[in-house]
Amino acid sequence: MCHDAFTLSRVPQPEEYGMTPLLIDMTTCIRIIAGILCAISVYGCTQKELVFPGEEMATVSVRFMWDHAEEASVDGMTLYFFSADGISKNWRFDIAGRDGGKIEIPIGRYHMVACNNDLPGIEIENADQYSSISATARRWITTGTFTSTGMLYGSTVDDIYVTPCGVAYETPSGETKECDHSLVRCFPDSLSTQYTVSITNVSGLEHVRSVSALLSGEASALTLAEHLPSGFGQELSFGLLADRTDNRLYGSGCAFNYDDGRMEPYILSIIVMLDTGKSLKKTITLTPENINILSRHNVIINVNDFEIPDESDSPPEDVGDINVSVDGWNVIVIDIYNTYNNWKV
Repeated sequence: MCHDAFTLSRVPQPEEYGMTPLLIDMTTCIRIIAGILCAISVYGCTQKELVFPGEEMATVSVRFMWDHAEEASVDGMTLYFFSADGISKNWRFDIAGRDGGKIEIPIGRYHMVACNNDLPGIEIENADQYSSISATARRWITTGTFTSTGMLYGSTVDDIYVTPCGVAYETPSGETKECDHSLVRCFPDSLSTQYTVSITNVSGLEHVRSVSALLSGEASALTLAEHLPSGFGQELSFGLLADRTDNRLYGSGCAFNYDDGRMEPYILSIIVMLDTGKSLKKTITLTPENINILSRHNVIINVNDFEIPDESDSPPEDVGDINVSVDGWNVIVIDIYNTYNNWKV
């Protein structure tokens, strides 16, 4: 390396000018510098208005707390981080298991949505915005009829501040949490409503090949930020198991609804395929005595004394525009519902 030529000269000492030399050893100097840096960093972490450069990355640990859904069994969770400062980008992370994990994300302010990612009956739509991201039924039998979504679990964490010295975020109760270990705790809860149908004292099971249920008035979608259901007026289709020993039909399916479980009226249709190949359908308008809302996402529907006609007393095929029925049973000419054949002998 080349340098310009220079001449060495004697540097005057402080005492020559009547000054007292200040002696500071290296340890003291380091302590002073460290104190200044610490004060600067603390000030930066407590100022929520501070904008950090988006290129600087931070490691954040996300821990899922299952206090609201202790029995939940999920294969993995997906995290969506939506930029709330207009600087950072949106980010998605897939985490295996139900415990949580670590992610690398640019410093900034975010809204976070978490949900399980192991449900083939659900697809995530409108994932470009926090206010519009939603879960929607994926599998449709016909227009207006979908199969069970499966149990969706999810949670949100609003206003996460990712800084060089930790995280700060707001809990669902409105409490602000600050953690210099960059740990974020979120509490997933059930977002789907599970409907369980139990039909007891059933006669005519010996003539049946398969049975399924249609529950009318369901919602096929749910926003993940506000947990608002949409797409009402659809039908949820799910299979029923047959217990020939106890003369019982039972089964369950998941869809979306309001938190209080309201859905009036509850209309249940039973679709039966006889061993001859003929398909029959009977619709029941349920009364409050048939409905047991165990919790906001667990509804039990009970029906007693149910008779399935055999081939000899079942209605004939429809003739022209005439819909022939026997004891409320109608013939389904095109079988689109009975895709289930599950039996317990």
